[in-house]
Amino acid sequence: MSVLIVLLLTAAAVAYVGYPLLARRGDQQPMLLIVEPEAMVIAGVAYASEEEWVIDRALDKADDGVPEATAGPSLEEIDVEIERRVADLRRQRSEQPSASKRAVCQECGKPFQGGDRFCGRCGAPHPNVCPQCGERHLPGDLFCARCGAALSGGQE
Repeated sequence: MSVLIVLLLTAAAVAYVGYPLLARRGDQQPMLLIVEPEAMVIAGVAYASEEEWVIDRALDKADDGVPEATAGPSLEEIDVEIERRVADLRRQRSEQPSASKRAVCQECGKPFQGGDRFCGRCGAPHPNVCPQCGERHLPGDLFCARCGAALSGGQE
């Protein structure tokens, strides 16, 4: 008796899961189109591509409407704009002086390390450090921003 109940429950589960799959296959064959992605709006719903709309239609999640492409830029226009912006950034980067250039000792030519106030090889003072308070300054500054001492007249 229990075997019969188990068989009936199994048959009911298979029918419950399989019926929608088999019923749909007999009614219509879903059409899937592979197209270039282009945004579209159908019945107030925005779709990323026509393929997405066709899939939703096949799953009965979308209305049967006439797809109308939105007035957005094409993929070619987007590619051209990206390439233009990348070229602009590369041009700007090449025009800017490199901030990674380290100051070098004017006496011996050894590069200064971060935080150095004097050269580790010859003892010469760092050219971008205030001689009175030790505050760093930019090349070309005439006065120290911390103590107001006169600097070496913008020499690097």
